[in-house]
Order: sequence, then C-alpha cells, then structure tokens
Amino acid sequence: MNSLLKFSTETFTIALKAFFKDLKVPVNYITDESDKAQNILTTTYRDNDSFSLIDEVYPFGIVDNAAFEGRKSIQVSEIKSDYDGILIFGVTLKSRDNGLLPTRGQLAEISRAFNQEFHYTPVIIVFKYDGYIAFSNTELIKYKQLWREGERAGKVTILRDVNIGHPHRGHIDILTAMEIRASGANAVSSFDTLYKYWQEVFNVNILNKKFYKELQNWYFWAVKEGNCSKIEYVYPCFFTCMEFNFLTRSPYYCGIQYEFNVIEIPYGYFLGNSVSGYYLFF
Repeated sequence: MNSLLKFSTETFTIALKAFFKDLKVPVNYITDESDKAQNILTTTYRDNDSFSLIDEVYPFGIVDNAAFEGRKSIQVSEIKSDYDGILIFGVTLKSRDNGLLPTRGQLAEISRAFNQEFHYTPVIIVFKYDGYIAFSNTELIKYKQLWREGERAGKVTILRDVNIGHPHRGHIDILTAMEIRASGANAVSSFDTLYKYWQEVFNVNILNKKFYKELQNWYFWAVKEGNCSKIEYVYPCFFTCMEFNFLTRSPYYCGIQYEFNVIEIPYGYFLGNSVSGYYLFF
C-alpha cells in the first residue's frame, strides 16, 4: 500500500485519508483536530499503563450508508441508539521505555474502552507508534438482556506492528484483503456488508484454515524435495507466527498469533517454503 509511507511523511489525518482511500472505503470526515483521551473517553478512561501510552486522539470519521451514498452523515453526538455505522479513530501513542513496542493487551484494552464509550456503533482504531501502525477491529455483541441498549465489546482483533517503511508480505496480504470491491461475490456497498466483510477478513478460524491449507501444500512440497527425513512427530502448540529470512537467518515477528499443530524438527532444523507470506521458524 502506497499510503503507508504517508504515515511517516504527512500529518496523521492526511495519512489516514490516504489509507482509507487505498482501501476504497468511503468516509465522512469528522475533524482533522486531535484531543486528549480523557476528553473522548469520558466514562471509560482508566489511569493505568495502557491509557498513559495515549498521546493524541483523532475523531477521524464515520462510515455509514450515507457515506456510501455520498450523503452527509449524522453527527456523532446525535447517535443515541443502535446505529448502522463504523466510527474511525486515529490514536498516536507515546514511546515505551527501553524501545519496547506496545503490547497486544495494551492495544486491546484501549480498543475496548473506545467501543464501550461509543457502544451504539462499532469503533475501529488506527494506532501510530515508533514507525509502526496497528489496525484494531472489535466485534460488537448484542446484550442478552432486552432492556439494555447498545452492544458490548467482544473479541478484539489487531493487526499490529505494521512497519511503515518496510511492511512484510504477511501484513500487505491482509491490508490488501481489506480493500473493498464494488462488484463481484464480495461486493461491499453499505455499512452492513462492510462490517460483515471485515469481520470475515479478521476471522481467526478462516485465517487458520487458509494457513493449514498452505502448510499442507508446503509439507507435500518438502516431502517431494526429500527434506523431511528429520521430522519425528507433530504436536499441538501455541506459538507466534514469524517470518524467516533465509539470507540473514533471522526471524521477524509479524504480530498475528495462531493456535494449531506444528511440525517439530529436532535440533532446530528449518524445512520448507513460504506459507502465506510467512515462514515457520522452530
């Protein structure tokens, strides 16, 4: 995505506009001005390590049926009941000590707070920090109690640590998948179709199935090449997907976690080819 570089060369709001233009998502912009988190999260702000990372908050825009139809959207302050729209916020984060990047837990806690504050409509957040961006998508779930209005924040899915200057293929693949199309089987022309489509893009079960399929193809390739004599067994394990650079022999964290069966290779032997743009490193 060409717009990623703009996060390092342009203002945050200009970069956000270019980012969603690349995704072909129509946005009715709210403001280019930023505010403090305490003024936005009036009921859900917490005085802890996660929220202390927040530098500025940008109430960027709203995606609803009006935006798809080229009309003006409702004012956010007027949303008092369940509304078919997605609020978009940009959040800049301060640097952590010792060069550490924000954890998934910290980004998820902030994301839930925004969705709890604006519980009548889903909220997505684009975080910017230390040469990286992250995209947060929170599933909203209806309350079981019929008398309760709004929706509660459910599973938070985060595409994080996307390197602005040098994004790797795995991140680019997912960002490309987020791009909407006006025609075809996955055509997106309304809030409802956009919300469902992005939930599918970030569905861990679908990602796992895709990974399993490509892992199977990789395994057959390895068998054909005669490189599997060292494999002893397959065992269930939870691990972080990593990219392995054959030239430098070094792994790169890609910010997405999976749970599935992994082939263990004694003595750390590495076998195989590309899997979804990632490489498995044991």
